[in-house]
Amino acid sequence: MAAHALKDGRAAASGTFRGRTPHASRGGGAMIEVTQTYDLLPAVDRDTYADWVKKAIGLVLKQPGLVEFRAHRNLLGSPQVRTTTVWQSGADWAHFAEGAWQTLEPELRRMATNLRIELWGPSPMVTEPLRPGR
Repeated sequence: MAAHALKDGRAAASGTFRGRTPHASRGGGAMIEVTQTYDLLPAVDRDTYADWVKKAIGLVLKQPGLVEFRAHRNLLGSPQVRTTTVWQSGADWAHFAEGAWQTLEPELRRMATNLRIELWGPSPMVTEPLRPGR
């Protein structure tokens, strides 16, 4: 599987990412997963970060085309935080990345480092989830 990694966490204008348009926004229509990872800065105020998380999740959950939001902590260290959002299409995520995310990102960057965003589409080899015994 391939991912389009965005080390700086920014989306270019017009729904392109480093000059590439996600498959779904080229008419593929497939849902995409967006994974974001980062580490918190050592001196970050946990209350300030908790307030940002609450605000960010509230804003993300209101976005058109969002299917699901998940958050995890790394049990082994870095990166400390991983969030995954599932979108109906790459165009839906691009709308978020070029809109609401622009208000959230600068605040996160004051509290975090090693921000990485990856866009994942469906595998051409395994097109449906596989589960044991089914």
